[in-house]
Amino acid sequence: MKKFFIGILIIATLSAYSGTFNMVNYDPRALSLGGATVAFPSIGGAIISNPANAGYFRGKEFTGMFGKYQEFPIYNGLLNYVVEDNGVAAGGLYWEYTGYKLYDNDFNWSENLIGYSIGKKFGWHLSLGMGIKLLFVNSDFDGGKAFGGAIDVGATGDMLNTFYWGVSLHNLYSRLKWDTGRKEKLPFGYSFGISVLNLWDRLSLSLQINGSGGLESAGGGVELWIVKNWFAVRGGSIEKIAEPSRTIPTIGFTIALPSGKNILSLNYAAIYDNEVLGFVQRLSLNVYWF
Repeated sequence: MKKFFIGILIIATLSAYSGTFNMVNYDPRALSLGGATVAFPSIGGAIISNPANAGYFRGKEFTGMFGKYQEFPIYNGLLNYVVEDNGVAAGGLYWEYTGYKLYDNDFNWSENLIGYSIGKKFGWHLSLGMGIKLLFVNSDFDGGKAFGGAIDVGATGDMLNTFYWGVSLHNLYSRLKWDTGRKEKLPFGYSFGISVLNLWDRLSLSLQINGSGGLESAGGGVELWIVKNWFAVRGGSIEKIAEPSRTIPTIGFTIALPSGKNILSLNYAAIYDNEVLGFVQRLSLNVYWF
């Protein structure tokens, strides 16, 4: 019984903050900006927040990420590969993992999400996109295996290649089926954000709101390249409006090593959620080609 209640607590925590289909972006750069990347297309991982961001992306980028929740045996993983428009459309393929293990693996839960985002820029100032997601759930609960899918849509626009806006509708259509035969829809959500990118070729700012029915959270962050193409710092916060309401500070940095047309970078992010999750860290390795 104790195992059951601990498992329920962790699942509730995941659902409240980091459930895969709730569109949490596991990219450390996104996290350190307070999660505000729905209108931040210069980051490859932003295609997870908003598939339309792919239409603005230039070059190719691969991301591999690992993260752990210090207070809980909860682990995250991310693999993401995004390419610019090749004449048809831009796209990105990603995999996200969330899992935990208790009591020497006697009690397990895992979610694997495979997603594909496609975006197309029309004219000079508008991109439209769609994301297709497949979810696999495996757990030690009775009937704890499930398979499902969902569709996201989004739009991104800009003014003067500096001021950006983005909107994304998550789980516009969805279906999840458990081994017990039970079927359910995944929660519909929305995100809207604005960003100012590359001021003086070094500074970017971003704000975003998220909801599902009502307003649930807001986030914002600042990115500053102290040494252009070599070292950047980021900071922001996540304002959780849904209970328990709280402010979660976020920080992070990038150390990059440019070499010709390739850039190898190490990205770190951390948050401190005093009410629920404690200290959370994520670390990724990125390779960018242009």
